[in-house]
Amino acid sequence: MWVAPSARLDRRLLNGALIGVGFLPIVALIAQYGQALQIGPFVLWYLLMGVAYGQFTLLRVVLTLATVVVGLRLLIIGAFRPDGAREAGAA
Repeated sequence: MWVAPSARLDRRLLNGALIGVGFLPIVALIAQYGQALQIGPFVLWYLLMGVAYGQFTLLRVVLTLATVVVGLRLLIIGAFRPDGAREAGAA
């Protein structure tokens, strides 16, 4: 999957859709995890509490947050910035 900034609205919508489709495996894994634990949609609450109470290691939390940040950044660049221009002050 390649996402490149574009000024065309149709390309920006396609970029957003590609990023959304790329996120589907994460959603499927979380849903499967919730089903295996028999807690259904409360799996997100379970994961949040696991982080808060130290069930998950710091490395896992940092890697997860880094992955989320990269995904959001791709979404912003690919779908919402029409010219792909760099931010002010960036070299």
